[in-house]
Amino acid sequence: MGSSGQALADARREAYARYLVVQHELGDLLKAVLGYALGRAYWGAATRPREVYGGDFLHVVRERDQLLCGCSAEPHSRQAAAVLNVRHGSAGDAPQLLALFDDAVAWMVARGQTGQWGSEPFSAKPSRVARAQQWAAGGGLWLAVDDSAGDEPVGAIVLGDALDYVPPADCHEVYVQVLLTASAWRSRGVGARLIEHAVTVGRGQGAVQLRVDCWDGVPALPSQYERLGFTRVGSFQVGNWPGTILTRAL
Repeated sequence: MGSSGQALADARREAYARYLVVQHELGDLLKAVLGYALGRAYWGAATRPREVYGGDFLHVVRERDQLLCGCSAEPHSRQAAAVLNVRHGSAGDAPQLLALFDDAVAWMVARGQTGQWGSEPFSAKPSRVARAQQWAAGGGLWLAVDDSAGDEPVGAIVLGDALDYVPPADCHEVYVQVLLTASAWRSRGVGARLIEHAVTVGRGQGAVQLRVDCWDGVPALPSQYERLGFTRVGSFQVGNWPGTILTRAL
Protein backbone atom coordinates (compact mmCIF):
# COMPACT_ATOMS: atom_id res chain seq x y z
CA MET A 1 0.00 0.00 0.00
CA GLY A 2 1.33 3.44 -0.91
CA SER A 3 1.97 6.11 1.72
CA SER A 4 -1.24 7.99 0.87
CA GLY A 5 -3.28 4.79 1.05
CA GLN A 6 -1.72 3.88 4.40
CA ALA A 7 -2.44 7.35 5.77
CA LEU A 8 -6.07 7.05 4.70
CA ALA A 9 -6.37 3.62 6.29
CA ASP A 10 -4.86 4.95 9.51
CA ALA A 11 -7.22 7.93 9.50
CA ARG A 12 -10.17 5.56 9.18
CA ARG A 13 -8.95 3.40 12.04
CA GLU A 14 -8.42 6.41 14.25
CA ALA A 15 -11.85 7.76 13.36
CA TYR A 16 -13.34 4.43 14.35
CA ALA A 17 -11.49 4.58 17.66
CA ARG A 18 -13.12 7.95 18.30
CA TYR A 19 -16.44 6.34 17.46
CA LEU A 20 -15.86 3.82 20.24
CA VAL A 21 -15.39 6.67 22.69
CA VAL A 22 -18.70 8.36 21.82
CA GLN A 23 -20.85 5.35 21.04
CA HIS A 24 -22.39 5.22 24.52
CA GLU A 25 -23.91 8.66 23.98
CA LEU A 26 -25.61 7.98 20.66
CA GLY A 27 -28.54 5.94 19.40
CA ASP A 28 -27.98 2.88 17.28
CA LEU A 29 -28.37 4.76 14.00
CA LEU A 30 -26.76 8.03 15.02
CA LYS A 31 -23.70 6.41 16.54
CA ALA A 32 -22.98 4.66 13.25
CA VAL A 33 -23.04 7.93 11.33
CA LEU A 34 -22.09 10.67 13.75
CA GLY A 35 -19.40 8.63 15.49
CA TYR A 36 -17.39 8.51 12.30
CA ALA A 37 -17.97 12.22 11.62
CA LEU A 38 -16.89 13.15 15.12
CA GLY A 39 -13.79 11.05 14.74
CA ARG A 40 -12.84 12.78 11.52
CA ALA A 41 -13.45 16.19 13.06
CA TYR A 42 -11.50 15.31 16.19
CA TRP A 43 -8.46 13.79 14.54
CA GLY A 44 -8.45 15.79 11.30
CA ALA A 45 -8.00 14.50 7.79
CA ALA A 46 -4.20 14.62 7.94
CA THR A 47 -3.49 12.20 10.76
CA ARG A 48 -0.03 11.19 11.78
CA PRO A 49 1.25 7.75 10.77
CA ARG A 50 0.13 4.95 12.99
CA GLU A 51 3.74 3.97 13.70
CA VAL A 52 4.14 7.12 15.81
CA TYR A 53 1.69 5.63 18.29
CA GLY A 54 3.22 2.19 18.36
CA GLY A 55 0.28 0.78 16.40
CA ASP A 56 -2.21 0.92 19.28
CA PHE A 57 -4.66 3.56 18.16
CA LEU A 58 -7.25 2.69 20.83
CA HIS A 59 -4.62 3.42 23.46
CA VAL A 60 -3.97 6.79 21.82
CA VAL A 61 -7.66 7.66 21.98
CA ARG A 62 -7.71 6.91 25.67
CA GLU A 63 -4.58 8.98 26.22
CA ARG A 64 -5.93 11.95 24.28
CA ASP A 65 -9.43 11.79 25.71
CA GLN A 66 -8.15 11.26 29.23
CA LEU A 67 -5.41 13.84 29.63
CA LEU A 68 -7.07 14.10 32.96
CA CYS A 69 -4.60 16.13 34.92
CA GLY A 70 -4.82 13.83 37.88
CA CYS A 71 -8.34 12.63 37.64
CA SER A 72 -10.41 10.29 35.55
CA ALA A 73 -14.00 11.01 34.78
CA GLU A 74 -14.41 8.34 32.13
CA PRO A 75 -18.09 7.46 31.61
CA HIS A 76 -17.66 3.82 30.61
CA SER A 77 -14.97 1.21 30.94
CA ARG A 78 -13.25 -0.30 27.94
CA GLN A 79 -11.47 -2.89 30.08
CA ALA A 80 -12.89 -5.67 32.19
CA ALA A 81 -15.38 -4.05 34.53
CA ALA A 82 -14.60 -4.17 38.22
CA VAL A 83 -17.14 -4.16 41.03
CA LEU A 84 -16.21 -1.03 42.93
CA ASN A 85 -17.41 -0.10 46.38
CA VAL A 86 -17.12 3.39 47.83
CA ARG A 87 -16.26 3.79 51.49
CA HIS A 88 -16.05 6.85 53.68
CA GLY A 89 -12.48 7.98 54.27
CA SER A 90 -10.97 9.19 57.50
CA ALA A 91 -7.82 10.80 58.87
CA GLY A 92 -6.09 7.43 58.72
CA ASP A 93 -6.44 7.44 54.93
CA ALA A 94 -4.18 10.47 54.42
CA PRO A 95 -1.24 8.30 53.25
CA GLN A 96 -3.45 6.58 50.66
CA LEU A 97 -4.75 9.93 49.44
CA LEU A 98 -1.20 11.26 49.12
CA ALA A 99 -0.19 8.12 47.24
CA LEU A 100 -2.99 8.75 44.72
CA PHE A 101 -1.82 12.34 44.28
CA ASP A 102 1.79 11.24 43.78
CA ASP A 103 0.67 8.64 41.26
CA ALA A 104 -1.31 11.28 39.34
CA VAL A 105 1.63 13.69 39.24
CA ALA A 106 3.98 10.95 38.03
CA TRP A 107 1.49 10.00 35.30
CA MET A 108 1.31 13.61 34.10
CA VAL A 109 5.05 14.22 34.27
CA ALA A 110 5.65 11.12 32.15
CA ARG A 111 3.54 12.79 29.47
CA GLY A 112 5.14 16.23 29.78
CA GLN A 113 1.95 17.56 31.31
CA THR A 114 3.14 19.63 34.25
CA GLY A 115 0.91 22.68 33.95
CA GLN A 116 -1.61 21.61 36.55
CA TRP A 117 0.32 20.38 39.57
CA GLY A 118 3.95 20.81 38.58
CA SER A 119 6.54 18.06 38.51
CA GLU A 120 7.24 17.37 42.21
CA PRO A 121 5.34 14.68 44.13
CA PHE A 122 2.62 15.98 46.43
CA SER A 123 4.30 14.20 49.32
CA ALA A 124 7.48 16.26 48.78
CA LYS A 125 5.80 19.52 49.79
CA PRO A 126 4.80 19.99 53.44
CA SER A 127 1.95 22.36 52.52
CA ARG A 128 0.42 19.75 50.23
CA VAL A 129 0.89 16.99 52.81
CA ALA A 130 -0.97 19.15 55.32
CA ARG A 131 -3.74 19.81 52.79
CA ALA A 132 -4.16 16.10 52.10
CA GLN A 133 -4.36 15.45 55.84
CA GLN A 134 -7.08 18.10 56.13
CA TRP A 135 -9.04 16.55 53.29
CA ALA A 136 -8.76 13.10 54.84
CA ALA A 137 -9.88 14.28 58.27
CA GLY A 138 -12.55 16.69 57.09
CA GLY A 139 -15.36 14.19 56.53
CA GLY A 140 -15.65 14.70 52.78
CA LEU A 141 -13.26 12.00 51.59
CA TRP A 142 -14.66 8.94 49.84
CA LEU A 143 -12.50 6.13 48.43
CA ALA A 144 -13.24 3.71 45.61
CA VAL A 145 -12.13 0.19 46.49
CA ASP A 146 -12.11 -3.05 44.52
CA ASP A 147 -12.88 -5.51 47.30
CA SER A 148 -11.54 -8.43 45.28
CA ALA A 149 -8.11 -6.79 45.19
CA GLY A 150 -7.90 -5.80 48.85
CA ASP A 151 -8.57 -2.50 50.59
CA GLU A 152 -6.08 -0.39 48.61
CA PRO A 153 -8.01 2.61 47.15
CA VAL A 154 -8.12 2.90 43.37
CA GLY A 155 -9.66 6.36 43.37
CA ALA A 156 -10.77 9.17 45.65
CA ILE A 157 -13.21 12.06 45.73
CA VAL A 158 -13.41 14.88 48.26
CA LEU A 159 -16.74 16.64 48.67
CA GLY A 160 -17.37 19.87 50.54
CA ASP A 161 -17.79 23.59 50.11
CA ALA A 162 -16.66 25.65 47.14
CA LEU A 163 -13.00 26.61 47.15
CA ASP A 164 -12.11 30.26 47.65
CA TYR A 165 -10.93 30.92 44.10
CA VAL A 166 -14.36 30.33 42.53
CA PRO A 167 -17.50 32.48 42.94
CA PRO A 168 -19.86 31.47 45.74
CA ALA A 169 -22.91 29.43 44.78
CA ASP A 170 -26.39 30.92 44.68
CA CYS A 171 -28.00 27.61 45.68
CA HIS A 172 -27.43 24.62 47.94
CA GLU A 173 -24.64 22.60 46.39
CA VAL A 174 -21.96 19.99 46.98
CA TYR A 175 -18.55 20.89 45.58
CA VAL A 176 -16.16 18.29 44.16
CA GLN A 177 -12.85 19.46 45.58
CA VAL A 178 -10.75 16.48 44.47
CA LEU A 179 -11.23 13.63 42.00
CA LEU A 180 -8.43 11.09 41.51
CA THR A 181 -8.03 7.74 39.78
CA ALA A 182 -5.03 5.45 40.18
CA SER A 183 -3.15 5.34 36.88
CA ALA A 184 -3.44 1.55 36.69
CA TRP A 185 -7.22 1.92 36.89
CA ARG A 186 -7.84 4.50 34.19
CA SER A 187 -10.59 3.65 31.68
CA ARG A 188 -12.34 1.36 34.15
CA GLY A 189 -15.12 3.67 35.34
CA VAL A 190 -13.58 4.72 38.66
CA GLY A 191 -14.18 8.44 38.16
CA ALA A 192 -17.73 7.84 36.94
CA ARG A 193 -18.47 5.64 39.96
CA LEU A 194 -17.21 8.33 42.34
CA ILE A 195 -19.23 11.06 40.62
CA GLU A 196 -22.38 8.96 40.89
CA HIS A 197 -21.64 8.53 44.57
CA ALA A 198 -21.31 12.31 44.86
CA VAL A 199 -24.76 12.62 43.27
CA THR A 200 -26.16 10.30 45.94
CA VAL A 201 -24.45 12.25 48.73
CA GLY A 202 -25.62 15.57 47.34
CA ARG A 203 -29.23 14.47 47.05
CA GLY A 204 -29.09 13.08 50.57
CA GLN A 205 -28.01 16.50 51.81
CA GLY A 206 -30.77 18.29 49.90
CA ALA A 207 -28.35 19.91 47.47
CA VAL A 208 -29.63 20.96 44.05
CA GLN A 209 -26.33 20.84 42.18
CA LEU A 210 -22.85 19.40 42.07
CA ARG A 211 -20.14 21.84 41.11
CA VAL A 212 -16.53 21.17 40.11
CA ASP A 213 -13.62 23.06 38.63
CA CYS A 214 -10.81 21.69 36.56
CA TRP A 215 -7.69 22.78 34.76
CA ASP A 216 -8.47 24.12 31.31
CA GLY A 217 -4.97 23.61 29.94
CA VAL A 218 -6.13 20.40 28.26
CA PRO A 219 -9.50 20.70 26.49
CA ALA A 220 -10.25 17.00 26.95
CA LEU A 221 -10.51 17.41 30.72
CA PRO A 222 -13.63 19.63 30.86
CA SER A 223 -15.10 17.44 28.12
CA GLN A 224 -14.81 14.40 30.38
CA TYR A 225 -17.04 16.08 32.95
CA GLU A 226 -19.51 17.07 30.26
CA ARG A 227 -19.87 13.39 29.37
CA LEU A 228 -20.86 12.79 32.97
CA GLY A 229 -23.69 15.29 32.82
CA PHE A 230 -21.88 18.49 33.79
CA THR A 231 -22.30 21.79 31.96
CA ARG A 232 -19.70 24.53 31.69
CA VAL A 233 -20.89 27.64 33.46
CA GLY A 234 -17.80 29.81 33.78
CA SER A 235 -14.05 30.14 33.86
CA PHE A 236 -11.39 31.66 36.10
CA GLN A 237 -7.69 32.34 36.22
CA VAL A 238 -5.34 31.88 39.18
CA GLY A 239 -2.02 33.35 38.09
CA ASN A 240 -1.11 31.40 34.97
CA TRP A 241 -3.50 28.56 35.84
CA PRO A 242 -6.67 28.58 33.67
CA GLY A 243 -9.72 26.87 35.08
CA THR A 244 -13.24 25.90 34.03
CA ILE A 245 -16.27 25.67 36.33
CA LEU A 246 -18.95 23.08 35.65
CA THR A 247 -22.22 22.13 37.33
CA ARG A 248 -24.59 19.18 37.29
CA ALA A 249 -28.18 19.46 38.46
CA LEU A 250 -29.34 16.97 41.10
